[in-house]
Amino acid sequence: MVLYTVPSSHPCAVVEEALKIKGLDYRTVELPPGLSALVQRVRFGRRTVPGIKIGAERVVGSRPILRALEALEPEPPLLPDDPAALADVEEAERWGDEVLQEDTRWIVVEGLNNRPDALASFSEGSALPKIPSWLA
Repeated sequence: MVLYTVPSSHPCAVVEEALKIKGLDYRTVELPPGLSALVQRVRFGRRTVPGIKIGAERVVGSRPILRALEALEPEPPLLPDDPAALADVEEAERWGDEVLQEDTRWIVVEGLNNRPDALASFSEGSALPKIPSWLA
């Protein structure tokens, strides 16, 4: 399995954690944030991350990926069996993707617009090359 991510993305972090919980072997390809949309469109037909290749299957988006991982490896389960609890989890996932993610993205963009020197710290922990100080 190959997981395509960008640094500091909570949907990417969710999928990585799910892969660890499931005990599945995978390799991560970290994409530069400015180029990720282009790479993802070519590779997956959509601009968003995360994306994962499971054999010949390509899945994009944290919710579809989590469902694909459940189908591939049911144990340990990521989702509750109880229908009411499952509905709560699905609502929380939807809110995270549709509300929290957009708000977080806005905060990061505005923060970097107001403090471009913070760009270097934004990518801390990334496997990508460090951002040159003259660019930050």
